[in-house]
Amino acid sequence: MFCLLLLTIIMFSLMIDSNINKTIDLSPYFQNKQDIYISRQNNDDETTIQIDHFSIAYRNHVRFSFDNNKMIVISESEDYITKVNDFLLSPADSKVLCKDDKLQIGALLYIKTDYSLEPVLPEPGHQVSIKNLSYAYRQKFCQLRNFFKQQSCKVLFTNLSLDFSENRLTGIIGPSGCGKTTLLRLIGMLDQCDSGSIQINRIDISDQHRKTIAYLPQDDILSPYITVRETFRHNAIIRKIDHREIIIPQIMNHLGLLNLNHQYISKLSGGERKRVSIGIELLNQPKLFLLDEPTSGLDPDNTIKIFKILKELAVIGVTVIIITHHRGELPYLDDLLVLNQQGSVDYFGPANKYEGI
Repeated sequence: MFCLLLLTIIMFSLMIDSNINKTIDLSPYFQNKQDIYISRQNNDDETTIQIDHFSIAYRNHVRFSFDNNKMIVISESEDYITKVNDFLLSPADSKVLCKDDKLQIGALLYIKTDYSLEPVLPEPGHQVSIKNLSYAYRQKFCQLRNFFKQQSCKVLFTNLSLDFSENRLTGIIGPSGCGKTTLLRLIGMLDQCDSGSIQINRIDISDQHRKTIAYLPQDDILSPYITVRETFRHNAIIRKIDHREIIIPQIMNHLGLLNLNHQYISKLSGGERKRVSIGIELLNQPKLFLLDEPTSGLDPDNTIKIFKILKELAVIGVTVIIITHHRGELPYLDDLLVLNQQGSVDYFGPANKYEGI
């Protein structure tokens, strides 16, 4: 998996190197008023982006239209970042490009001249940030649409729509009673919304997704009377995990639990118990991992250990969503969802851009 990640990063870098140095000459299209597209040609070639004079492609990212010496850029994809002067275009949004405007297409950045797009190159000795690349190219993994949920007489969510991206660690914060845990349980198929839909990888969520979703409540449910090793083995049998004699030691080693093999759960510290709980959920190799306040009650050292584990999971392709009450944990997050008392979204985006602290 790590080799696959490294290969992906290298291919992204090669793609940037091959495209970012090229000036896009627009003069023929101004004359002919011919639309052009930046597209991906097929599903197998995730990293090859090219300019076409037609719209037949696996996925169009942006379209350029020309009218009366004006150049108009139209966003064609919800999975691909398009910005004009740092203004984010939603799918089907359009904007006239003027001279000296900055246009960002994914991780590529251009300045518009009279009749061309000139690439903005990294300064000598600098490279395009891998962090920015992962943000630009990430795909939507879990999508919520038009959620409505009422509990007792209180409406928690009305017309709530959210997109959680793969390879990201997302935190949810908000006041008590705003519906954070309910939202996590809805995503994890442990509760049902009154109306709305959830998609995983663009497929409506169903029972087939249950094994790919892990949910860790705030309070663990580990039996205190058996050892760490027995805990893993017992849960692996219940979950019908194949090759468990190989998988269990691998997970325990990764989480630093091998030295606790024969330790009873009742003798573990809070941080150790939390790592065991996380390890149990990893037996199913989830693609979506939901955790309700995973660092609650932990000291700073164990908090760092838990976030290190969660970040590593995100890097290798797991979509991780957690609830937190501690603003001091925001630097560990990739994305942040802020809910208010009415269950509406106050902010959803990169955690390091949030200014509401």
